[in-house]
Amino acid sequence: MNQRIIDFISKHAKGEVFTKSEYMNHFEGISKITAQSDIKQMVELHLCEVRGNGPSTRYLLVKTYQ
Repeated sequence: MNQRIIDFISKHAKGEVFTKSEYMNHFEGISKITAQSDIKQMVELHLCEVRGNGPSTRYLLVKTYQ
């Protein structure tokens, strides 16, 4: 788990829904590929769940960092 992920999940509440664009906006200057990689890692670590698909994909934060 990288520092961006720790920062993001520590500043958001369990149950919050976010998009890849919102994740990118949280970290000015990160690329789409970096955001995708981070979110994929969060899903694999069961920190968030995928909701929907394609352009309407959302991610539900299911765990927070403590």
